[in-house]
Amino acid sequence: MLKKLISVITITTMLLSALCVPVSAEQEIKVCLNHEYISMSEKPKIVDNRVLIPLRAVAENIGCDVEWDNKNKMAVISTPYAIVGMQIGNTTMSVETRKGFDNIKDSNKTEMEYETVNPAPMIIDGSTYIPMRSLVEALTGTAEWDGDTKTVYINCHAYNMMLYAYSKGTMYVVDDGEGHGDIMNYSPTYTIPDMKTASKVVIDKTITSIGAYNFQNGANLEEIMFLNGNLVQIGEGAFRNCTKLKEVVIPDGVKYIERSAFENCTSLESVTIPSTLEFLGKDAFAGCTSLKNIECSNPDVESAVKKFVGLN
Repeated sequence: MLKKLISVITITTMLLSALCVPVSAEQEIKVCLNHEYISMSEKPKIVDNRVLIPLRAVAENIGCDVEWDNKNKMAVISTPYAIVGMQIGNTTMSVETRKGFDNIKDSNKTEMEYETVNPAPMIIDGSTYIPMRSLVEALTGTAEWDGDTKTVYINCHAYNMMLYAYSKGTMYVVDDGEGHGDIMNYSPTYTIPDMKTASKVVIDKTITSIGAYNFQNGANLEEIMFLNGNLVQIGEGAFRNCTKLKEVVIPDGVKYIERSAFENCTSLESVTIPSTLEFLGKDAFAGCTSLKNIECSNPDVESAVKKFVGLN
């Protein structure tokens, strides 16, 4: 695999001698990964008004394996479901992914894509740095920059695959078989084919994290069943535009409901919020014009959520 990536990426001619970039001291930039601040010896930098992150430190904290080819000045970042190739001075990044969203029987399919990164990966103080979003988005995560607090917010899991069985309008979502429990993120423009007809989604108790845009645009979705277990996070836009959904009972244990998670669920009338909730993202219930009732066993959490969504 490494040779295959090298053969493709090294087509671009490099001027490596010009790519060891000195950077002046900046206010220290913090990195918040999956809602937890992480400590790294190499810190993110700002170069030409762009935020660059140390590749190895961030990748390994996400849970990736990193292999460095010194001869070709190339890093290969691997997860069970994706292999990303990035080369110093080269604006082309290769991304080979295992596709599992078209049902369990298709979970071993792979697809190779090439994307442009700007600026190209570079060496700073002896370490490889890359643009903030390049690797994270290649792994179907999200990255945001808060200039006021000098913080990089990353939501990304190395072990994220969506496997499901579909029968008679019910989508049963299961763990990947490796015990990771994270469902991968999808593009905001992508809709899983079976979501067009699914009327019910069942989240298995082994699932710990629902990724971004997993079940969006479920025009016929009327019920979400959470088999109480280990679920901690509902991702960005996970159920947005599910316009027939009327009630959602989010199980205890969920700490994070990301932004736009239920946006534009226009028939949604009632939501039960877990007392364990710690974070509610912007526009989590925006456009839910029928929402009349929010309940929580913790009155403080209930009051805060009602105020946040404008339901007093």
